[in-house]
Amino acid sequence: MVDDSKKLKRLSHAKPGGTKFVEDTPVAIVVLGDEESDIWIEDCSIAMAFMQLEAKEMGIGACWVQINKRPSEDGRGAEALSKEIISTGKDRRVLAVLAMGYPDQERPAYIEEDMDFSKVYYNTYGSF
Repeated sequence: MVDDSKKLKRLSHAKPGGTKFVEDTPVAIVVLGDEESDIWIEDCSIAMAFMQLEAKEMGIGACWVQINKRPSEDGRGAEALSKEIISTGKDRRVLAVLAMGYPDQERPAYIEEDMDFSKVYYNTYGSF
């Protein structure tokens, strides 16, 4: 039997910074795409977004950990290391890891007064 906590610990070191919390999460989903598809990144991104929305609906916290095109602590790349950890085939690509668990805290939503409307443009981009 494979100890999944060991895999989560290894995934938490897949890239420098921003992944340490994966070690303590109860579950993580590694989202893979078929490299033969020219839209694998889009497909995986849509799947990740919907999983995050559904998790929120169920009261579960979820955090997207970007893997694709990120460096790793050992220099091979976060994707290569992640593929080794989960033992996936060469024809699959790793976009990201979705770490999930029950949140320790609930953060309030942003309110309109918090918004920086200097970055919002209507009918055109930029300040022309």
